[in-house]
Amino acid sequence: MKHFLKNYGITFLVATVVFVSFAAVRGLFTATDAVTVYYSLSDGGILAGVLSLAIGSLIFVSEKGIFDPISYSFNRIAAQFVPGVGLLQPKQDYYDYISNRHTKHIKVAHFIYVGLFYMVIAIIFAVLYVNVSA
Repeated sequence: MKHFLKNYGITFLVATVVFVSFAAVRGLFTATDAVTVYYSLSDGGILAGVLSLAIGSLIFVSEKGIFDPISYSFNRIAAQFVPGVGLLQPKQDYYDYISNRHTKHIKVAHFIYVGLFYMVIAIIFAVLYVNVSA
């Protein structure tokens, strides 16, 4: 339960800071009409939601091994050009690199759920914006 609250709390806090900051830049605190308030809240929700979903998606696909060939190649090239860099053991092949790299799994559900929460908020305020401005 401690890790659950920590993961979701930090993710929600950062997304809330992004949400409020971007909404403030769009004129949330200086707005005099409902249209501007809904517009700025919708934009802030979209940004916070998309950023959280994008971070969660990138971590998820990285965990599945999509970027492993690029990382392995870069480390091997760097070891060739920079002597003594020690990024890989000299006898380590690709299979050993993959098996050592994927020993610890990273949870990404908190990024996805927080992103979806802010996307729903953005959709609600976008619908309100369209209904008020029409």
